[in-house]
Amino acid sequence: MKINSLTKVSNKPKFYLIFHCNLAFSSIDEDQLNEVIAKSYFPLLEIVKSTNTKTGIELSGYTLEKLSKLAPLFIDELKILSKSGLVEVIASGYQQIIGPIVPYKVNVKNQELGLKVYENFLGIKPRVAFLNEQVFSKSMVDIYKEFYDAICMEWNNPYSINAHYWQESYGFAPAIAKGIKTQIPIIWTNSILFQQFQRTATSQNTLENYLSMIERFIKKGYRYLPIYSSDLEVFNFRPGRFNTENNINTNEWKNIEKIFLALKNYGEFLLPCEVLQFANKKIALDLSNPVYPIIVKKQPKYSLSRWSVAGLGGHYINTLCHNCYDSTKNKADKKSWK
Repeated sequence: MKINSLTKVSNKPKFYLIFHCNLAFSSIDEDQLNEVIAKSYFPLLEIVKSTNTKTGIELSGYTLEKLSKLAPLFIDELKILSKSGLVEVIASGYQQIIGPIVPYKVNVKNQELGLKVYENFLGIKPRVAFLNEQVFSKSMVDIYKEFYDAICMEWNNPYSINAHYWQESYGFAPAIAKGIKTQIPIIWTNSILFQQFQRTATSQNTLENYLSMIERFIKKGYRYLPIYSSDLEVFNFRPGRFNTENNINTNEWKNIEKIFLALKNYGEFLLPCEVLQFANKKIALDLSNPVYPIIVKKQPKYSLSRWSVAGLGGHYINTLCHNCYDSTKNKADKKSWK
């Protein structure tokens, strides 16, 4: 990826995108993978090229391996766009594990294996990582600092639990996240912004209303806006497993194209790593606190137990998991760890 150390930009607001790709998504059956790749994955690359919009694409090593078998052309196109500087590949490890609930060594191995896959298939080492499911603990800062220049994490919940101490202006630009022993730059994501993007792309909101919201954010002082930072598989595809799914009434990628082009009248798109140059290094934040030592994304229903082995038989299953870890932790071969 060809990026100057200091990208020349204007004084316009800056926008950035992070599309999250996950072919291990539990809502998608194995026999639907080719369909979702055709309807969601390839169209993203096409719209990036046709609108010349800089875009971040986050995917795990496992998803890359799946794509290499099911859609090797996607890998080829992604590699070309990455080298051209139009796309930035964002890391998330080999699997989309929830870091704070697994041992330290599992976290480290997950990143090491993921980086090897990025290198093998794309010939790159990502600079930026996306915290899986936007679950944060201070220990994650220390782990990710070993491998990356920055992390991406949601602004909304850290701000809500620290509202008595934080100013909203802390979210206007990238800042610094404190860990236990170290610190790392943090590129904010925003669940309000990505949900409104989804609603507009899927025809549940009008483009006019969406742009009015963007104008309000800009007027407040937000100069670096995470326009989208969530699932790719929700566009032009529905897994058909939820009664709440809205129908696909139009080509949603056409709607996304309209959003991209309209936003370019307000500001310019940068890659996530390019936004790092605007980080306010004077703002070093404790995202968590004693009441909320671990933070999750979006609504309170996304508690840590959502991803933990809990409920009936949970103790037994966790025991099996820990036994598996004990038998693996001293092994060096990557196959055992995968």
